[in-house]
Amino acid sequence: MSKKELTLAEAIACGMKPILDELMPNGEKRFRRMHEDGSGYILTEAPPDEAKWQNAHYHKATYELYVVQKGSVRFALLNYFSRLKIWDMMEGEAFLVRPNVHHNVLVMPGSVIHTLKYGECPAGDWHASPELDAFCKEEHKF
Repeated sequence: MSKKELTLAEAIACGMKPILDELMPNGEKRFRRMHEDGSGYILTEAPPDEAKWQNAHYHKATYELYVVQKGSVRFALLNYFSRLKIWDMMEGEAFLVRPNVHHNVLVMPGSVIHTLKYGECPAGDWHASPELDAFCKEEHKF
């Protein structure tokens, strides 16, 4: 069986959105491949010089699986009981964030992570978490 590379038009006809590459305000490079149902994949490369928090958020229906390919990350979570949990993940480790869990990620300099979004992924299922952002960005600049 031989492989055939899909054209952009064929991929879009199958429900894929065009590839979205972005330079984020915190200096991260993100390479996205998303489906029209909201599921998808993101490769994140941290800048080589400085670690900065992403934007704290939660999803009402979407699951996010984070995998550290290179380097390390620091996770901050507010669980269902508003308890803060912070820990570091090293190369080769993975973590699943369930719906309604407020979370934020500090990607250390030069690190690379993969994020898989799945489950029910309705449009607009990204909700800011100002409480967790305040903790991560203002009070604790690790």
